[in-house]
Amino acid sequence: MSKSFKITLGIMVVAVIVGFIDSSYLFYKYLTASPIDCLLFDGCNTVAKSPYSHVFGIPLPLFGMIFYTLMLGAVIFLAKHQNLLLARLTLVLGFIGFAFSLYFIYLQGFIIQAFCIYCLISALTSTILFCAAIYTYQSIKSNIPKEGAII
Repeated sequence: MSKSFKITLGIMVVAVIVGFIDSSYLFYKYLTASPIDCLLFDGCNTVAKSPYSHVFGIPLPLFGMIFYTLMLGAVIFLAKHQNLLLARLTLVLGFIGFAFSLYFIYLQGFIIQAFCIYCLISALTSTILFCAAIYTYQSIKSNIPKEGAII
Protein backbone atom coordinates (compact mmCIF):
# COMPACT_ATOMS: atom_id res chain seq x y z
CA MET A 1 0.00 0.00 0.00
CA SER A 2 1.52 3.30 -1.08
CA LYS A 3 1.94 6.20 1.32
CA SER A 4 -0.51 8.37 -0.66
CA PHE A 5 -3.09 5.55 -0.58
CA LYS A 6 -2.73 5.31 3.22
CA ILE A 7 -3.06 9.09 3.57
CA THR A 8 -6.17 9.07 1.38
CA LEU A 9 -7.75 6.33 3.51
CA GLY A 10 -6.89 8.35 6.63
CA ILE A 11 -8.55 11.42 5.14
CA MET A 12 -11.61 9.32 4.39
CA VAL A 13 -11.79 8.05 7.99
CA VAL A 14 -11.52 11.60 9.35
CA ALA A 15 -14.21 12.83 6.93
CA VAL A 16 -16.49 9.95 7.93
CA ILE A 17 -16.03 10.71 11.63
CA VAL A 18 -16.70 14.44 11.13
CA GLY A 19 -19.76 13.66 9.00
CA PHE A 20 -21.12 11.14 11.50
CA ILE A 21 -20.70 13.55 14.42
CA ASP A 22 -22.35 16.30 12.38
CA SER A 23 -25.33 14.10 11.47
CA SER A 24 -25.58 12.77 15.02
CA TYR A 25 -25.77 16.29 16.41
CA LEU A 26 -28.60 17.17 14.04
CA PHE A 27 -30.40 13.90 14.83
CA TYR A 28 -30.06 14.58 18.56
CA LYS A 29 -31.55 18.05 18.05
CA TYR A 30 -34.39 16.46 16.08
CA LEU A 31 -35.10 13.86 18.80
CA THR A 32 -35.06 16.43 21.60
CA ALA A 33 -36.97 19.00 19.52
CA SER A 34 -34.47 21.61 20.65
CA PRO A 35 -33.24 24.49 18.50
CA ILE A 36 -30.04 24.05 16.55
CA ASP A 37 -27.18 26.31 17.56
CA CYS A 38 -26.32 27.89 14.23
CA LEU A 39 -22.79 29.22 13.99
CA LEU A 40 -22.22 31.10 10.73
CA PHE A 41 -25.72 31.22 9.29
CA ASP A 42 -29.07 31.75 10.97
CA GLY A 43 -30.97 29.33 8.76
CA CYS A 44 -30.31 26.01 10.51
CA ASN A 45 -33.69 25.84 12.21
CA THR A 46 -35.46 27.02 9.05
CA VAL A 47 -33.83 24.21 7.07
CA ALA A 48 -34.47 21.64 9.82
CA LYS A 49 -38.17 22.53 9.98
CA SER A 50 -38.68 22.62 6.22
CA PRO A 51 -40.72 19.93 4.48
CA TYR A 52 -37.48 18.83 2.79
CA SER A 53 -35.90 17.75 6.08
CA HIS A 54 -37.61 14.33 5.92
CA VAL A 55 -37.81 11.60 3.30
CA PHE A 56 -40.65 9.11 3.74
CA GLY A 57 -41.09 10.53 7.24
CA ILE A 58 -37.48 9.78 8.17
CA PRO A 59 -35.29 12.75 9.21
CA LEU A 60 -32.34 13.39 6.91
CA PRO A 61 -29.76 13.31 9.73
CA LEU A 62 -30.61 9.63 10.29
CA PHE A 63 -29.89 8.97 6.61
CA GLY A 64 -26.61 10.82 7.11
CA MET A 65 -25.67 8.62 10.06
CA ILE A 66 -26.45 5.51 8.01
CA PHE A 67 -24.46 6.84 5.04
CA TYR A 68 -21.38 7.60 7.14
CA THR A 69 -21.59 4.22 8.88
CA LEU A 70 -21.75 2.40 5.53
CA MET A 71 -18.91 4.51 4.21
CA LEU A 72 -16.75 3.74 7.24
CA GLY A 73 -17.33 0.03 6.75
CA ALA A 74 -16.45 0.28 3.07
CA VAL A 75 -13.26 2.23 3.85
CA ILE A 76 -12.17 -0.24 6.53
CA PHE A 77 -12.72 -3.20 4.18
CA LEU A 78 -10.97 -1.34 1.38
CA ALA A 79 -7.96 -0.68 3.60
CA LYS A 80 -7.79 -4.37 4.50
CA HIS A 81 -8.45 -5.97 1.13
CA GLN A 82 -7.70 -3.32 -1.52
CA ASN A 83 -9.73 -4.92 -4.28
CA LEU A 84 -11.55 -3.33 -7.17
CA LEU A 85 -15.02 -4.41 -5.99
CA LEU A 86 -14.59 -2.61 -2.66
CA ALA A 87 -13.12 0.40 -4.44
CA ARG A 88 -16.21 0.49 -6.68
CA LEU A 89 -18.51 0.20 -3.67
CA THR A 90 -16.71 3.10 -2.00
CA LEU A 91 -16.93 5.09 -5.22
CA VAL A 92 -20.67 4.43 -5.60
CA LEU A 93 -21.37 5.35 -1.96
CA GLY A 94 -19.24 8.47 -2.35
CA PHE A 95 -21.11 9.47 -5.48
CA ILE A 96 -24.49 8.95 -3.79
CA GLY A 97 -23.45 11.13 -0.85
CA PHE A 98 -22.05 13.80 -3.16
CA ALA A 99 -25.12 13.83 -5.43
CA PHE A 100 -27.53 14.14 -2.52
CA SER A 101 -25.38 16.90 -1.02
CA LEU A 102 -25.58 18.87 -4.25
CA TYR A 103 -29.35 18.45 -4.28
CA PHE A 104 -29.67 19.56 -0.65
CA ILE A 105 -27.49 22.62 -1.27
CA TYR A 106 -29.72 23.46 -4.23
CA LEU A 107 -32.80 23.12 -1.99
CA GLN A 108 -31.28 25.36 0.67
CA GLY A 109 -30.21 28.05 -1.77
CA PHE A 110 -33.13 28.15 -4.16
CA ILE A 111 -36.17 26.59 -2.50
CA ILE A 112 -35.82 27.03 1.26
CA GLN A 113 -33.67 30.15 0.87
CA ALA A 114 -31.77 29.49 4.08
CA PHE A 115 -28.48 27.73 4.77
CA CYS A 116 -27.53 25.40 7.59
CA ILE A 117 -23.83 25.27 8.44
CA TYR A 118 -24.15 21.65 9.58
CA CYS A 119 -25.67 20.69 6.24
CA LEU A 120 -22.80 22.44 4.48
CA ILE A 121 -20.29 20.58 6.67
CA SER A 122 -21.96 17.32 5.63
CA ALA A 123 -21.79 18.40 1.99
CA LEU A 124 -18.08 19.14 2.40
CA THR A 125 -17.36 15.76 4.01
CA SER A 126 -19.37 14.01 1.29
CA THR A 127 -17.39 15.85 -1.38
CA ILE A 128 -14.08 14.92 0.26
CA LEU A 129 -15.22 11.29 0.47
CA PHE A 130 -16.23 11.23 -3.19
CA CYS A 131 -12.94 12.76 -4.35
CA ALA A 132 -10.95 10.37 -2.17
CA ALA A 133 -13.02 7.44 -3.45
CA ILE A 134 -12.19 8.45 -7.04
CA TYR A 135 -8.51 8.47 -6.13
CA THR A 136 -8.60 5.09 -4.38
CA TYR A 137 -10.56 3.53 -7.24
CA GLN A 138 -8.11 4.85 -9.84
CA SER A 139 -5.17 3.77 -7.70
CA ILE A 140 -6.39 0.20 -7.32
CA LYS A 141 -7.53 -0.01 -10.95
CA SER A 142 -4.12 1.12 -12.23
CA ASN A 143 -2.40 -1.64 -10.24
CA ILE A 144 -4.39 -4.41 -11.92
CA PRO A 145 -2.39 -5.98 -14.75
CA LYS A 146 -3.87 -5.52 -18.23
CA GLU A 147 -5.11 -8.60 -20.03
CA GLY A 148 -2.28 -10.18 -21.95
CA ALA A 149 0.38 -8.27 -20.04
CA ILE A 150 3.49 -10.15 -18.96
CA ILE A 151 3.55 -10.29 -15.16
